Amino acid sequence: MWRSARLCSLLFGISVLSYMCVWQLTILSDYQKYMEDHPELRQVLNDFICAVLTEKPKNVYKFARYWFSLSLPPLDALSTAGSKAKTPAPDADAPPEHTLESIMRIAPHRLLSRMYATIDSNSDKMCTKKEFQCSPLYDVWPEVIWDRMDADANGCVSPVEFFAFMRTVEADEGKAKFHETVANFVYEADIHVMDLLPASDGMKEKVKAIDEAKLREYLFKAAIHQGSGEQERNFVYRKEMQHSKIGQLLLPHWGQLDADENGKVSQSEWNDFFDKVSASELGKEMAADGESLIVDLFIDGGYDVNDL
Repeated sequence: MWRSARLCSLLFGISVLSYMCVWQLTILSDYQKYMEDHPELRQVLNDFICAVLTEKPKNVYKFARYWFSLSLPPLDALSTAGSKAKTPAPDADAPPEHTLESIMRIAPHRLLSRMYATIDSNSDKMCTKKEFQCSPLYDVWPEVIWDRMDADANGCVSPVEFFAFMRTVEADEGKAKFHETVANFVYEADIHVMDLLPASDGMKEKVKAIDEAKLREYLFKAAIHQGSGEQERNFVYRKEMQHSKIGQLLLPHWGQLDADENGKVSQSEWNDFFDKVSASELGKEMAADGESLIVDLFIDGGYDVNDL
């Protein structure tokens, strides 16, 4: 009797264990399928791990709450691992279709900023060749372009090197042809840029009508993420810029923003940067075309003119 009860107990334990193994395998299979259907999650996890390794927070849970609440830039349609997102079903209320014609409506400097941000997967303003090889642009650009961008042959491409190289290409091809070339690169690499499309319903005209000094001050304060224990301060940390709404456009220019290289940007440095942009050749070209970097940043951030 005792042996029979023990045998029954053993068989019951084996059956429960078998059921749990099947249940766990089913869950793992479901998780794997979900990850395959949502490749953007890999990008989120990769970016978060890079942020943890960079900042080395004492309390990783508190840092996670802070990081995810402030990680505002839209996810690219491609993960950092290079797996392509599935195309959603057509929807009447869906955003504009990612076509070459749509991309051509976006200014070249905005496309270039998104391209650099796509290559610089860990947002450390220094693209390595490995990052380039893992980016969607690697299959679009001939590899010789890397050697031309890496002017000092140190194995990394800074934003200064990247934009300097692009300016030489623009000088060779001409403004119109260069715009088409950049748009083709973005289209072939399937880089998400539809959020950069010019605003409709007269939004751009409304923002242009606002005093530029007011826009600068608003965007500077908007880039300072409150809740870190410093309610009033006149500088922006790089990690704040990295996770701000306008981070993808401005982070490649962090070297120019942080003029004294102390790891933060003061309000005077902020204003000096935009003064230099306005006085530059690109700034003059933008002004001649009725464009403005500060207006683009405000619109790209999705800010409300009623908040000014």
